[in-house]
Parts: sequence; structure tokens; C-alpha cells
Amino acid sequence: MLYFVGDSGANLVDVVDLNKNGIPELILYNVVHYGYADISIFEWDGSKFRSLIDMGKYSSTDDTVIDWVSATWISDTHYKLIEINGEGLKEIMVVYDVNQLCGGFGDFCDGTPARAQTTILGWNGRSYVIKQRYYAPAQYRFQAIQDGDAASSQKEYDKALRLYQETIFGDKLKSYTPEIRDNLRAQFDAKYGTTPIPTSYPVALDEYPRLAAYAYYRIMLLHIAQNHESDAGIVYKTLQEKFGSDPYGQPYVEMANQFWDAYQSTSKIYDGCAAAIQYAVEHPEILIPLGSDYHGSQSHIYVPADVCPFR
Repeated sequence: MLYFVGDSGANLVDVVDLNKNGIPELILYNVVHYGYADISIFEWDGSKFRSLIDMGKYSSTDDTVIDWVSATWISDTHYKLIEINGEGLKEIMVVYDVNQLCGGFGDFCDGTPARAQTTILGWNGRSYVIKQRYYAPAQYRFQAIQDGDAASSQKEYDKALRLYQETIFGDKLKSYTPEIRDNLRAQFDAKYGTTPIPTSYPVALDEYPRLAAYAYYRIMLLHIAQNHESDAGIVYKTLQEKFGSDPYGQPYVEMANQFWDAYQSTSKIYDGCAAAIQYAVEHPEILIPLGSDYHGSQSHIYVPADVCPFR
């Protein structure tokens, strides 16, 4: 027998053979707090019920999460079964929107930018694993950068290029200035009566030249990853012309220089990435405008390896 511990207990919402192996799975949700639910999928393996959801590892603890995926609880709708690849197996799509959980639950919301997160789980032959994870459209430039980097790492190069171009040229994305952050915090505190958190930023923001220079650098990487070296050279030259003398964009130009020199000497993208990552190790301040605690709890926290994933 299965036992679950939670605020409201577990509910059986479906019994269906998702992976087409002749054994029906149990889909349950466990209401953890008012507003969201943890969804679990179990299958009988002959001796016990085994969780079929493998969420990978927590970056902070390196522990594997194999039990659940969180979804916003709205009108008893927690997940959808969809078919993406036409192979007859259903993917599981869940949406987690922290904005719909505000209203006195301070552990969910803090007044910093947050977007609805969609996770799509697919069957890999043993477990359901994350196939895609994406957010609602970006409102801020740093969000577009993070979305572009995520798409690049997933080899969604066209999507990544579009997001980097929006960072550079788009007129709808906002800068996440200290003034905007403090204003968002003040509005949130006034509405929900929470205690303000002191705001600090370790470097002068001047966000646009930093993020635009980084976006040019990442576009250069996209072209090299697709063997478009001529296009990469054009973007590299443009980056130098636009930001080589800019005090805020210049560090990202130098990172591009480190990559370019190493890549040109060996024709191996791995060596270029190693040089760029080493530059980030030696200049960690360039990572902060890309994603840090300053940008809110949903932000990716950048580490040196993030600046060049093609290894």
C-alpha cells in the first residue's frame, strides 16, 4: 500500500499506461501548500511501486530527485498529456506559476521577477525525464539572456539566436535596474505586508552594454557551433567595434578574444571554451549581470562553465 505525507494528502487522478509497456501507471498529486501540487507517477515493478519521474539532480546538493514535479494547482488541473514526437508515447506537460501563488505565502513570492515555468517530461526507456523546460516570454533583458543560453545548451540554435538578437535590438525588453528592483520590492511589501529585504549590487549595473556584448559573444559561439565560421568572424568584428572601448562591455569582448585566439590556434571549439571559461574564473564579476541572487529566486546563478557550453 502507498502512503503519502502532505498538507492535504495524496489524490489519485489517473490510471493509464503512459509508456505502453502493458502496466498501468498511477498518477497522483499531493497538495503540498495551498496553490501548488507535487505530481508523482508510480508503476508496479513486481515487488513495489517505483517512481517513474527522474528530475535529475539538485545543483545545490547533487541529490537526485526521483519522485515528483511541481505544478500550479488551478481548478483541479495539474498536468496535460501531449504528444510531441509522433511516436505514440505521451509526454507530460506541467506548468508552475509562482505568480499565482502569491497572496500571503511569502515563501513563494518575494517581489522579484518571476515567470510561469513549463516542464515537459518524456519517456527515456526507464523513467520520465526533463525533455524541455522553458519560461513565459521574457520581460527583462537578463531573462532573454538566460533563455537564450538555455536554448543554446539544448541545441535550439534558432531560438537562441532570436533571443540574443532581442537582447541587443529589442525595444520591448526592460533593464533590471536597482531602481526597478527596489520599486518592485516596495510594491510587493505594501501589498503583502512583508519585511523589505535590503538591496545591494556589487558592481555598477549599466546593464545594456554588458548584456548586449555578452549576446554578441554568444551569437559568435552559435555560428562556430554550426560551422559558420565566416558569420562568426563578422559577429566577432562587430562585437569589437561596438564594445571594445566601452568600459562595461569590454570584459565580454576580452572573453571573446580569449575564445577566438584559442579556437584559431587549434580549430577546436573545446579549446576556445576552455579559454573563455578560464577568463570567467579569473573575472567572476562578469557573471553577476547575467544571473545572480540579485535577479531573484527564479534566476539562474551563473558559474564560469555557463559562458561556453560547447565542450
